[in-house]
Amino acid sequence: MKKSDVFRKENQQKILNFNRLAVVVLFFVSGFMYASILARLPEMQRIYSVTNGQLGAILLCSSFGALTAMLGASRLIQRFSSANLATLSAVIFCLVIPLMPFVPSITALIPLFFALGATVGLLDVAMNAEAVRIEQAFDKPLMSSFHAVYSMSGAAGAGLSVLAAELDLKLAVHFFIVSALSLLVLVVFVFLRSKYPLSKMDDKVSKQAMNDIKSVKEVKMNRLVALKVVFPFALIAFCSMGSESALSNWSAIYMNKIVGTTEAKSTWGFAIFATAMTIGRLLGDYSTKRFGQRKQLIFSGLLALLGLAIALFSTMIPFVLLGFFTTGLGLATIVPIAFSLAGNTEGVAEGVAVSMVSLFGYASFFILPPTLGYLSDAYSLKIVLIVPLGLMALLLFLVQKWVSKNNI
Repeated sequence: MKKSDVFRKENQQKILNFNRLAVVVLFFVSGFMYASILARLPEMQRIYSVTNGQLGAILLCSSFGALTAMLGASRLIQRFSSANLATLSAVIFCLVIPLMPFVPSITALIPLFFALGATVGLLDVAMNAEAVRIEQAFDKPLMSSFHAVYSMSGAAGAGLSVLAAELDLKLAVHFFIVSALSLLVLVVFVFLRSKYPLSKMDDKVSKQAMNDIKSVKEVKMNRLVALKVVFPFALIAFCSMGSESALSNWSAIYMNKIVGTTEAKSTWGFAIFATAMTIGRLLGDYSTKRFGQRKQLIFSGLLALLGLAIALFSTMIPFVLLGFFTTGLGLATIVPIAFSLAGNTEGVAEGVAVSMVSLFGYASFFILPPTLGYLSDAYSLKIVLIVPLGLMALLLFLVQKWVSKNNI
């Protein structure tokens, strides 16, 4: 091999590595900022003197904002590129957070949370679309590792919030620190993208990595046809994220009300579930590469189904916790694979596919927890949580029926 060829290959790999790091930065900032807000919601509730119902309504506005933004995200990505949209969304997110403690009234919180939700929605779609592009360029599974960074940064954000609360740090000061740190990290992202753009790579690698080149080569689909093609992946994301949201929102209450633990020990269920999700995502790329996406989906679905069954049909605390841990391991890789499969669908641009999967997935996040809460008033929470069990069964059916059919 000529020295020039060696140099070119090394330069291409360097560009790819730096762009991968840039996407890691996006996932880190997103998880860090969002967790920081959620962890301080009780204090915000106290500052504005809002009831649980009012807080729920405000958070629902955020959900509507996210869903609204996701509907238009694919068009914005095609116009501005996923990297540019993700950068802009992340910067706006950073600028909005410090304003939250200074809002004069509850009425003013509603549009602010709507805007916040829209920003988060755009950021989520754009950074996942950019992650698909990087995964294509590397030609190996990477999506789980990106989502693992999101989980870990969320833990870091929550941890910083706990420290801020313990130090009795004012909300305005805490949110300013979070914003400043996030903006500083984003500077790294912008620097890496400007110094090591993917366009520096040769034509062969660029055609695999660049979304705009892929869009020119492939037949453009209208939105209805694209939805039909991507729908199974979107439904897989709905099942997985719906189950994840159910466990995240109701595991502590389940431990306390059904299993009979103390309020302090009831948090173990969610903590173990979240830890298992992080571990599963850290190992997800390796296992997906070794066994393939189809086998990994089937194994993950079976693992989640088994874990939910153990948690719901056991009365002993260690077995319930084991069930939550097993469920977390199972759910960890499903959504990253769904994003990856959708983003690599022939004839559909990454931004369009990822926005559709995000829309369905996050819809389950917003719909399922309150629905389960309403049903649990009429029925036992133990009975209601059979719904996620059914979602996992549906997921396995989809994988076996559709993903297997398409030889994925």
